[in-house]
Amino acid sequence: MRRIHGLKIHPSVFRTKFPKTCRLKECKSMCCEGGAWIDYGDRKKILKNTDLFKKYMRPAHHDEFKWFVEEEEDDEFPSGRTVSTSDEPSDFCVFFEPEHGCVLQKAAIDEGKHEWEYKSAFCILFPLTIVNGVLRVDEDLKEMPCGDKCVAEIPIWRACEKEIRYLLGNYFFEKLEEISRDFK
Repeated sequence: MRRIHGLKIHPSVFRTKFPKTCRLKECKSMCCEGGAWIDYGDRKKILKNTDLFKKYMRPAHHDEFKWFVEEEEDDEFPSGRTVSTSDEPSDFCVFFEPEHGCVLQKAAIDEGKHEWEYKSAFCILFPLTIVNGVLRVDEDLKEMPCGDKCVAEIPIWRACEKEIRYLLGNYFFEKLEEISRDFK
């Protein structure tokens, strides 16, 4: 496996095809099903802004004490701790609303901030993930409509260009482009 800034790059990043953009109406935002594991630091940032998010949420989700359900140590996350967002009562992440998608993203946009100001790196990067220091395609993609039914048009790393540049930087993306030539 090749490396960029110490991060290994799994061949699946170059070999897996994906639609040019997510088509949320087709998949019904299945990536939000079951909640998400996020860094404990992201939890703190979310809880500092509860009123901002509540105005986009259904009343059944207004109790911020029910937004997160499990917490554990995990050195894959920057803080060394991870927490799971609740998926009650709808089996989707508590921050998902059918009318507009991610509450965290909607609130950031409406506040004039970057769309991912409050989102976790895990959610931004999906369907890519970083596990044990390896950038790879998330295994859950196999079970999602975007990994099965959508027309796969381009390599997944290219479909996630905006996300990669945001989280890992322009240099990282340009190096991915160089490495990709070995997979053609």
